[in-house]
Amino acid sequence: MQQAAEDETEEAGSTSESDNDVANKEESVTQLWLQGFREALAANDRAAIYDLEAQFEAMENERGSLAQQLTSLTEEVSVGKDKFLHLNANFDNYRKWAEWHRLSM
Repeated sequence: MQQAAEDETEEAGSTSESDNDVANKEESVTQLWLQGFREALAANDRAAIYDLEAQFEAMENERGSLAQQLTSLTEEVSVGKDKFLHLNANFDNYRKWAEWHRLSM
């Protein structure tokens, strides 16, 4: 039991580190795009501006899609946890009943 708790703590730590890495990469990519956008504005390069605006729009669409997936998967995990807890409680009740029944015979 204690090992399972330690494993969960370890997994949570690695998840937050992974999330930080992803956030840092996204931030650097965004900063590069913004720098390109600034340069295009300064040079009055309309083609580059339109291209970067299209990239920003695509990125925003992908972000929305990923947010929907996250919501869906979070709900799926929640339902799975509820089922697990319900089955675990049922099994525990059965185990107690079986023990009581065995002792009463």
